Amino acid sequence: MPYVTQYRTATRTLEQDLGYDLISIIRPNFVFFQFVGMRPSTPHWIFFDGKDVTKWSNTSYTIDSFLSAARNDDFRNAGDKFITSTSFPSTLGGPTNATGPVYSDSTGKLEGVFYIQSNASLSFSIGKRTMTAIDISVLNKEDCLSYAEAEYTTIGDYQLYYEYQQEYQEAYLVWVEPDPPANNNDNDDNDNGNQTTTQSSGSCTATAGFDLDTVSAPGASSTNNNNNNNNNNSWGSNADNGYTDLDEISYG
Repeated sequence: MPYVTQYRTATRTLEQDLGYDLISIIRPNFVFFQFVGMRPSTPHWIFFDGKDVTKWSNTSYTIDSFLSAARNDDFRNAGDKFITSTSFPSTLGGPTNATGPVYSDSTGKLEGVFYIQSNASLSFSIGKRTMTAIDISVLNKEDCLSYAEAEYTTIGDYQLYYEYQQEYQEAYLVWVEPDPPANNNDNDDNDNGNQTTTQSSGSCTATAGFDLDTVSAPGASSTNNNNNNNNNNSWGSNADNGYTDLDEISYG
């Protein structure tokens, strides 16, 4: 066979599934919010899970501008790009007001985008969290004139797995040059060997046994003088050499 199978030691990486574990905090991401029916053109502060997050909000965004963002836009996939930020990311417009309130419009609507930060200084636990817009700087609904609330629910988990290396025998094909065919010089007609044939120069006519008419060879000649079955035989100068079947052979 031109190809033979051989084996070598190779290494592969395998994973063992260990299940899932809950993520304890919300990952960094952007959330669109909209509150309606509030006091028109009134300053409000925004709280999330009881913490003042007004400076983490930008009210210049509408629902249409948020939803039309491309799939790879930062709004869709914030990742860890802004985890060092101390307010709404400046590359996306920064906070509407870094030190004070934001305002409802003339119809009593307040909308925008809130950036949920997640770092050592500020983070939020998963589960149900309440977002509140209120017209005073403390979260006290009894003392305010305008407020609205919404629930934000989140859950997440980690996939746990164990990764390890394993050696195994890998098969592969190797080309092996076949042996050349055997060189057989036999002249047997049934083999495939080389045949050598040697042929002498000359000619022969007539096939009668003792009545050979003519035999010629290079430098030799023979004639037949057969008269009434009386044969005069000779072989050069040696007529008695025992070749009595030829009538006359002479060398020129």
